[in-house]
Amino acid sequence: MVVFSGLANLKQEWQLFRSQRSGQLFLLFLVLAVAYQIWAQRSWVDTGEYERKAESLFQGWNPLAGDRILEESRRTPAFGLILMALGPFYALVSGVATLWFMLNTRRWVRQMSSYKRAADWATVFFMLHPLTWIYAVVPMPELWCLLLLVGWLKAIVSSKSLSMSIHAAALLAMKPVFILLIPFNALAILWLPGSWQVWKSLFVSCLIPLLVLTAGWLINLQTMGVGHYSSMGICNAVEYNLPSYQSGFRYEETATHPAEALSHAQQVIRTVTMENPLSVMGVHFRGVLVGLLDPGRYDAWSFLGASGDMGVMKALNEGRWPTGASLGGLVYMLLGSVLNLAFLFFIIRGLQPQLGYRQHLFFGLFCLLWLGVIGPVASARYTLILYPLLALWFADGWQRTFPSRT
Repeated sequence: MVVFSGLANLKQEWQLFRSQRSGQLFLLFLVLAVAYQIWAQRSWVDTGEYERKAESLFQGWNPLAGDRILEESRRTPAFGLILMALGPFYALVSGVATLWFMLNTRRWVRQMSSYKRAADWATVFFMLHPLTWIYAVVPMPELWCLLLLVGWLKAIVSSKSLSMSIHAAALLAMKPVFILLIPFNALAILWLPGSWQVWKSLFVSCLIPLLVLTAGWLINLQTMGVGHYSSMGICNAVEYNLPSYQSGFRYEETATHPAEALSHAQQVIRTVTMENPLSVMGVHFRGVLVGLLDPGRYDAWSFLGASGDMGVMKALNEGRWPTGASLGGLVYMLLGSVLNLAFLFFIIRGLQPQLGYRQHLFFGLFCLLWLGVIGPVASARYTLILYPLLALWFADGWQRTFPSRT
């Protein structure tokens, strides 16, 4: 796999990284985050679902007993298996994985940027985002998806279709939304320059993620009586999308069989979406903007053990200020949004690359589609997966804006 290749280059990157002030600060923050997590043992609401999904593999692949039939198959088991394997050592191992991710990201940024200090400014980008430290240590799949995504990015620029396929499959096993990578694998081969053997590369790049998709489909067919990979998209649609498209919408599950529940939910989604096309476009466009500007107040407050401050996107969707929201939450939101707005300015500047124009355009399209798909839930946590790309463009934009400081 590309993410584990080039050990000599990573060793060189490590020596450079630890000798620089930014690298030393990064390591300090990482140690503090790991120590805090070991002490506080923070977990997210989703963590238990991932654990129970993995446990179900050893109980005849039985679906989860959720509040609704729709929820029984929304999680995939890969991350739960990581949690089971690491147990109490999760924070320590994830801290090492974060460092490995940072070194790989720096190498990839050097490959993609024409600026000498791009990797250093990319490191600064990561350090200034609180979510970097939160999801580096809490038991959630975001860190592992980031690590795998960097491998996927490196495979694309190196024209390695097998590595693309492996990383896309692993990401799909982590989160169903990464089904997006299958068409993007094909688009990369057909449109980006590189040493592709087109038909062979197309076959290889799509084969392994399609096998993962098929396996999940067949398992759900066997255990639930209806073939599908995950109900995550349906759950998000009825819980977040539809109430945002249609005022007062509330979904009530009445079916008693999974096939009927999924079919009914899909029909409701189609009906509400077609009846409110302008609302759909407006909500998803707002999701793109909020996803880029939201500083992750909900995540930060949960990590610190506080409560009462829901995320910016949920507050907008519900049209009210969060009950029990604190003055500190407001200050954090305002300062974080201003900082993200400044970052966005440099990111846009960085979208005028000197090298690899097609590659940058390809990755920009991926970012827009990612943010557009997640729409009404496009809060900071869901934008986290784009950090390697945003860090690259921030570094290029900063150095283009302040060439005398680089």
